[in-house]
Amino acid sequence: MESPVKSLLATVQSVVANLLLWSCFVGGLVASTASGAVLDGTEKNVATYAGIAVSMLAGSRIARKPKIKAFLSKSSTLWFLFLFKGGVAAFCYFTMDGVKGIATAAGMGLVSLGAAGGLIANRRKPAAAVAADAAGESAPDGYRYDPADPTPAVGGVRLALGVKGGRVDNTGLEARPDVLTYTTATLDTDVEVIGEVGAEIWFRSSLPCADVFVRLCDVDDKGRSTNVCDGLVGLTGADLLSCATVRLWPTAYRFRRGHRIRLQVSSGAFPRYNRNPGTGEPRATATTLRAADQEVFHDPEHPSAVLLPVRQPIQ
Repeated sequence: MESPVKSLLATVQSVVANLLLWSCFVGGLVASTASGAVLDGTEKNVATYAGIAVSMLAGSRIARKPKIKAFLSKSSTLWFLFLFKGGVAAFCYFTMDGVKGIATAAGMGLVSLGAAGGLIANRRKPAAAVAADAAGESAPDGYRYDPADPTPAVGGVRLALGVKGGRVDNTGLEARPDVLTYTTATLDTDVEVIGEVGAEIWFRSSLPCADVFVRLCDVDDKGRSTNVCDGLVGLTGADLLSCATVRLWPTAYRFRRGHRIRLQVSSGAFPRYNRNPGTGEPRATATTLRAADQEVFHDPEHPSAVLLPVRQPIQ
């Protein structure tokens, strides 16, 4: 059982790491923009470049945090960054002289190009297809993940000798208490899924570090569940409620009439994926394992969903 001291220490470490990250980001911006007021010549150029590099590195780490990532993925945010940063880049290039002007224009231009890439990716994002009614009011589902007894990997993409990969029966896996399942009603018609599959899972853990593993399955008319594709994402700041975006393997698969579509949600597939120790330590060298209580939300404000690229029949 976790001691309060270790839990407090992990929380303090997370807070300190976030403060350092934001300090580097803001400090880099200040150094890159204010260096011209206090420095000249080579010192000014060095401070400008160093500030830009530090702020970009820190900013890239900050952008991976679930809430920041969700905000930056919105089309309205991407359009703003694309147009505003692109305009600033052009203004700086044509009005500012020297290294600082070029560096500032390059930095703004990279942000604008990144936003353009995000807009293109959003247009290609698979749409939810089989679907379903809007989520109703409901309490979150929970399970306990213990890295000392990790959720096992069953089938799927495997290259290890002597290990069975591909499509297998998931009945035993789905009976575990650390695996949640969500299943559609019986399909009235065939459903063909072709392309990239994704899932948006509103998730919260009792620990800052956690994984979300999602698997798409086909349940036949005898109740046998076989895997189609899956994916895993690692989270930091998982103790705060956020939307985990999980990218599953692309597929081309037909769910037959009379079958059902099932989604598994868990926190691991060991040893295919290294188990998350829950401490933030490197997985290969972690010596302490911490069990975590996980929650999956699916209400109107937190509509967890699987995103399926369904092939529409030609009219």
